Amino acid sequence: MKRTRLVGLLFSLMMLIGFSSYAGSVKKGFEALQVHDYFKAKESFSKGMKYSPQVSAFGLASLYTRDN
Repeated sequence: MKRTRLVGLLFSLMMLIGFSSYAGSVKKGFEALQVHDYFKAKESFSKGMKYSPQVSAFGLASLYTRDN
């Protein structure tokens, strides 16, 4: 019983770390997109594809559809 709790706790901790790194790269991408730093935004969204392809793909799509 203790072993399964420990495994569950470790798994939860690993998921938390993974989500925080995903949020950081995608958030940085949207911040770079706001200040028109397109190269940094593309790099951040490309890194975010590993963690959440849906949000990162939306960021890349909005980056590629801009006129300026």
